[in-house]
Amino acid sequence: MIALSAIGVDINIFLLLFFGLAVGIIGGGYMVTPLLVVIGFSKYAAAGIGITHIIGKPATATTTHLHREGKREKVT
Repeated sequence: MIALSAIGVDINIFLLLFFGLAVGIIGGGYMVTPLLVVIGFSKYAAAGIGITHIIGKPATATTTHLHREGKREKVT
């Protein structure tokens, strides 16, 4: 069990990893918030994590794109 004292949740790490894997395979960021609420996170914490997830992906992709601009690999 992991104690996330900042948001008042005790959770099994394997359950958390399973949900992460399931959401990644099924492909639905929209599934993150309801699953977090089901496993015990408050609605506010789950929504905050979901928003961070939604903002983080495009920010990372944009940074990577800008970093690699002009360094395109040739496809043969």
